[in-house]
Amino acid sequence: MPLDRFPMNEAPGSGAAARGFVFEEFFLGTVSGRGIVQDRWGRLRQAFVVDMRGAWRGADFVLDEFFRYRDGTVRRRTWRVTKGRDGRDWASADDLVGLAHAIADAGVVRWRYRLLVPVRGRRIAFAFDDRMYAMDDGTVLDVSDMRKFGIRVGRLVLALERRG
Repeated sequence: MPLDRFPMNEAPGSGAAARGFVFEEFFLGTVSGRGIVQDRWGRLRQAFVVDMRGAWRGADFVLDEFFRYRDGTVRRRTWRVTKGRDGRDWASADDLVGLAHAIADAGVVRWRYRLLVPVRGRRIAFAFDDRMYAMDDGTVLDVSDMRKFGIRVGRLVLALERRG
């Protein structure tokens, strides 16, 4: 079954994933990962590595990301996550259109947001459906579908591991 078919209350495996995935706990400290970007037909468009550092700053959780792409491009992003009273998290970043919102359930954290992505010298807003799956070995698999006008135009797949 493809990952995007798992319901929000079902995660692959049954160990650590089933016990729950808390975004701020996983990303507190240093996290690194390797990923790819595919086009709508599944062809590899870009490969990258990412280093992240998460910390509490007052009531907000701040996640700094540093991406290095195979083509030499470097990008940074800082997320500021706020815990909502209704159990949902909200986040802001400089390249977001509006706010990102998250729902967490049984080993899965799902973020939805619109992100300005550089494409051929322009910044285009894509809708992201970003699903983070806690795996039994303590890693997180992040699968993000990118859409424009409701049509899936790409997918980002990222494997993340805590470093400290």
